[in-house]
Amino acid sequence: DTRSVLQCSYSDGLASVSVFVQPLDAVRPAELRSQEVVMGAAQLLGRKVGEDAWLTVVGEVPRKTLYRFSQAWVRLR
Repeated sequence: DTRSVLQCSYSDGLASVSVFVQPLDAVRPAELRSQEVVMGAAQLLGRKVGEDAWLTVVGEVPRKTLYRFSQAWVRLR
């Protein structure tokens, strides 16, 4: 299914980061390039990947950690 969501979770035993990759949809405008949300200790960083996918990284970790996860993500197909 081309409309499915890929989820990956990473943890060092104390902190965890979840990464979601999903297709762009009508709810999220295609011109939206990035998004950041902070709610208490939880942080969310989202960005457009290629022309048709959206990457969301969530965790109770420093913003720099989420940024590094999002920048390390490479789409091969």
